[in-house]
Amino acid sequence: MKVKMTMHTRQKYDGDLDSFELENSGVLIQRGEVFLLSYFQEGVHHSMKLFPSEKRLEIVRNWKEEESLVYEGGVRWKVNYETEVGVLPLEFDTAEVDFRNTELQKGRAEIRLYYTLFQFGQKVAETELSIAIFPFSE
Repeated sequence: MKVKMTMHTRQKYDGDLDSFELENSGVLIQRGEVFLLSYFQEGVHHSMKLFPSEKRLEIVRNWKEEESLVYEGGVRWKVNYETEVGVLPLEFDTAEVDFRNTELQKGRAEIRLYYTLFQFGQKVAETELSIAIFPFSE
């Protein structure tokens, strides 16, 4: 089913707060207990695997599984993240993944992630990512 998704990110760097929001349309499909959201962001294909019963999600950029980002409470995930300036080694230490108002069969969900971002072993930012998914209406 076609859906719209809004991602709102709040990051705290050295006491400074930064916030930005992105909105995309995509396609949401269900495979058993797992939901897959496929969308384009800034010309790059992304897919988001949602595991509501496990309180976990995975994001894959540009079909590159080796660069997948895994968010699960209590898990610190390491990845070599490709950027415009080269590959950066990043770590995502996820404190919590909270699925709220989840009716994914109807194309609706609110997900909140709380994680700390590290680069080269040094803390970079504390992040709250809110993802809202809702049915696409023309």
